Amino acid sequence: MRISVLIIIILFSSIKVSACSAFMCRAKNSVYFAKNFDWQHSHSYIIKNDKNIFKNGYNFKGDNTVSWTSKYGSLTFNQIGKEFPFGGMNEAGLVVKQLWNQDDCEYEVFEHSKTISELEWIQYQLDNYASVDEVLYALKQLTIIPVMAKVHYFIADTSGKSAIIEFINGKTVVIESSDNHQLITNSNYKNSQNYWATHKNNLDKTSGSSLDRYCHLTKSISELNLDDSVDPKALFKTLLPTRTTQTQWSIVYDITAKEIQFLSRNNPNVKTVKLHDFNFENNNSIAAKINSESLNFEAYTFEKNKSLVDTFHENFGIPYIDYEKMNAYQMQPEKALKDDAFENTINIKVNFKVKKTVEKSH
Repeated sequence: MRISVLIIIILFSSIKVSACSAFMCRAKNSVYFAKNFDWQHSHSYIIKNDKNIFKNGYNFKGDNTVSWTSKYGSLTFNQIGKEFPFGGMNEAGLVVKQLWNQDDCEYEVFEHSKTISELEWIQYQLDNYASVDEVLYALKQLTIIPVMAKVHYFIADTSGKSAIIEFINGKTVVIESSDNHQLITNSNYKNSQNYWATHKNNLDKTSGSSLDRYCHLTKSISELNLDDSVDPKALFKTLLPTRTTQTQWSIVYDITAKEIQFLSRNNPNVKTVKLHDFNFENNNSIAAKINSESLNFEAYTFEKNKSLVDTFHENFGIPYIDYEKMNAYQMQPEKALKDDAFENTINIKVNFKVKKTVEKSH
């Protein structure tokens, strides 16, 4: 007799919300994107992703998972394993990032669409598209099957266009940039704008809450002279008011030059990576530890990926993921693999009224 175990996933807002802050700005001769990544843990790699690679999405649930062949190479920041990035930039200059969304987030189900998980969605965009317009045009082709996160996406390209993509009450909301800058933290864009309108003249400089960080960052960006050239050092400085005790790394993307500068909490020396230095056609998976003293790109092996997956498992202990199979897929994305553990789950949305602890800036 076959016994099926049904795991019920209850998604709710964390009492202590992890914090991230990001902005895009268009200066005189360059387009930039900058982000603070705030999380409980710092283990991570920056990974080279090649083009002309056939991939199947990891089948968490359903038989309609998307498959594709990558058109562009990219560099991504990964903490949960290859193919599941938190963000990155491709060789065309498209930047795609995610930030935790502590407000309402319910992904839209598009009729006749393929499915993909929320982090694979990032790699899919970097693999397939060169511009914000291309990403937005294809939005309805994919329905996101959430595995672990409520997120909103922030995308930008070499033209200086950017957009925030949110999922509110089961509908997709796109906010395109209408100025020479755009920003977001961990609250819905509309809520952030409303809060700024009522608090811009009375900022709480000690608060690291999402809405207050939005205000700090708005004010900080206003002090940049975007009519002239901007030094990336000034952009790191712009991020400073939004740093918290959980800021693990800060990143500045020079989208025009296709360069990435970043520093980590464990190693504050700024490191620079140039996409032009990489060959994205040789199908050679390499990566470098983000927290290392210097950037040493080495062969990215099954064992290194497993260390990321195992660390994620140890830190978060999500019971409904087959970690061994997920690791196998990440290193061989051409295989059509199904997560049997996740398939036997259902999502129940429960709203709790909780008292959130406020992270202090420093």
